[in-house]
Amino acid sequence: MLGLTILVTAPFSPFTAEYARQSTPREYWGSPTFLEITRTISTVCGVALVVMGVAAVVVSALDVHADGTDSAYLLDLLLNWVVPIVAIVVAVRFTAVHPARVTGDRPTDAAAP
Repeated sequence: MLGLTILVTAPFSPFTAEYARQSTPREYWGSPTFLEITRTISTVCGVALVVMGVAAVVVSALDVHADGTDSAYLLDLLLNWVVPIVAIVVAVRFTAVHPARVTGDRPTDAAAP
């Protein structure tokens, strides 16, 4: 439900805007670029939460339990662990790189030549 709420509100009130304002100068808060970045990141986070929720519902609907090494165990492992972890990793990585992609800023890396 939280994921759907985030998706519905992302176009006009992205939840990430409040967090982004903590590290963004005030003069950029109303800019189209700031709004696009926060909307997109909010949408990606909402999709990740929806994917995790759907995976949990599917596991419950199929009534599979991790109590062996059969295919039901693998399905439980996939839907209860792999899908949520991948969804979170994708959302976090996207959040880390998306603003620089949009603004054209190159991430600073001390090891880069």
